Amino acid sequence: MGDSSFIDAFYTRHLEMHQYLLEQKEVSFASDLNTTFARSLVLAIASFFEHEVTEIVRQVPAVYAKGQPMIAAMIEKNVIARKYHTWFDWDARSAGPFLALFGSEYKSAVQARLKKGGSEYTAISAFLELGNIRNRLVHQNYVQFQVERTSEELHALFRDALPVLKFMRESLGVDTAVPPEDSADISADSKSDLATLFYGNGAD
Repeated sequence: MGDSSFIDAFYTRHLEMHQYLLEQKEVSFASDLNTTFARSLVLAIASFFEHEVTEIVRQVPAVYAKGQPMIAAMIEKNVIARKYHTWFDWDARSAGPFLALFGSEYKSAVQARLKKGGSEYTAISAFLELGNIRNRLVHQNYVQFQVERTSEELHALFRDALPVLKFMRESLGVDTAVPPEDSADISADSKSDLATLFYGNGAD
């Protein structure tokens, strides 16, 4: 798992620079810094999540396919490599394409879970909003694009979105990473159906 504290440190450093400019009565520069930093923060956050979610998906064949190199290579080439931004419908703020990657049962189970609201719904909503902002930023003239959210709001969204990573790991059954060389020891019988990760043995 990547270290989210680097995003926090990036944000904190900005606050320090902004405060310094205000103390020097450089209000115009402080305002320009805020505008520029908001764009940079969006990209930094998006890059963090792309790396983390990609690594989660990369663990799936290690767990469920017992680390078979041919299957892992096929998934890497056809599902993972340069495919991250096809996994989500950023315009619609929907995770549907991502959920569908893992089958209809998984998709239905997750959607049912999210309909209950709570912290998981908050996390995925924040994650998708950040992805939506990033997508518009890089495709709508970066220099002129106005990020509607302040840097403070973006950082808050980042903190709200972080639990989505734990949710993905747990729902996909890769919350404990299994190195490929050890994954052959995992019996297929020991793997529960993905839906039971939410509903136990069917009771809910």
